[in-house]
Amino acid sequence: MSDKLGGYGPPRLDGYSVEHAPRAETAAARATAGTVREIRVTLHGDGFVARAMPLVITIGGVWVRRYKIAPDRRSVICFLDEMPEDGAVISVGYGGEERVELPERFSRSRVPGGGVE
Repeated sequence: MSDKLGGYGPPRLDGYSVEHAPRAETAAARATAGTVREIRVTLHGDGFVARAMPLVITIGGVWVRRYKIAPDRRSVICFLDEMPEDGAVISVGYGGEERVELPERFSRSRVPGGGVE
């Protein structure tokens, strides 16, 4: 984690994992034909904290609107409704602070089933 005053700074990104998962049943999901699944991307690193300024996560053109920070602050699970593009940049940050990019790019080939939606 950062040595900045108060211990806050941008998180550290070390890697990611990704999986398809059944989406929680909602009225919208019931209205959609076929199997409704979401994509779960877990970012691994350190310094993911809940702050007054929310964590901003993007994977290419996909803005992560739903996420859950692990109690140990070493990972964050991102719940996506759409599959990011192959080669998308994964970045995180808090508001106007410096954003951190994962050197590794998003790869649909890491999704079980080859990233087929």
